[in-house]
Amino acid sequence: MNHRLHHERSLARAVEAALAVVLGERAGSQSRLDRAAAADQISAAAERLSRAEVMAARDTEGASWQNVGDAFGITRQSAHERFRTGPDGLHTRWFKHHGPPD
Repeated sequence: MNHRLHHERSLARAVEAALAVVLGERAGSQSRLDRAAAADQISAAAERLSRAEVMAARDTEGASWQNVGDAFGITRQSAHERFRTGPDGLHTRWFKHHGPPD
C-alpha cells in the first residue's frame, strides 16, 4: 500500500473516531444528516486549528508565506489569501498588536 493511501485511510479512521466523540453514545443511531452536521463541526474546528498553527508558525518560527504555501502545496499568494485572517476571522495583524479577543 502506498504511503498516501495509508495516510488517507488513517485520516478517515481518525475522523470516524472524532465523529463518535462528537455524537457520543448516539453515534450509531444518527441519521446521515446528523453525521454530516457533526463532520462539519469537526471541519470548522480543524480549520480554526490550522489557522492558529499557521499564525503561530509565522509569529514564533518566522515562517514566510512561501513556507506556508509549500507546506500546503499552494502558492504563497494562495496561502496569504487563505490564512491572512486568524482563527476567529480577524486579520492576523490585529492579533500581533492586541492578542486574542476576550
